[in-house]
Amino acid sequence: MNTIQKKIMAYIDQHDETSFVELENIFDDCSFDWCGNQRIASSECNNLWFWTGWNKPAVRLVVELLHSHMIEMRQVSPNVYYIDGITLKVPVANRQRFYKTPHWLPVAFTSKRTSTKRG
Repeated sequence: MNTIQKKIMAYIDQHDETSFVELENIFDDCSFDWCGNQRIASSECNNLWFWTGWNKPAVRLVVELLHSHMIEMRQVSPNVYYIDGITLKVPVANRQRFYKTPHWLPVAFTSKRTSTKRG
C-alpha cells in the first residue's frame, strides 16, 4: 500500500460513506494529479456510472483497495453528493440494473475493517 492509499484508508476508517469527492480532496491534499477522462462504471452495465473525471492512476489506487477487500463500495443517497456540491450530469439511477442510457448510481466507500468491527 502506498502513501496515498494509506491516507485514503485512514480517512475512510474515520468517515463512513466516503464519497468520490472526498477522495478527490485527499488526492489534492497529497498533490496527486487525479484528473482525467476515465469513467468508473459497472462491469455489468457500462451505462451505470459510479463516477467520472479521473485518470488511470487514480482509478487504480482505489480499485486496488477494493480488490484487496480493504474497502467496499455501497449505494448511497444522492444527498451525500449534493452536500459535497458535486454530482454527475446524468440521471440518477434508483437501483443497479441495465440502463440503455447513462445513469449515475451514487456510491460511497466504507472500510471493511470498520464494518467487520460493527458486525
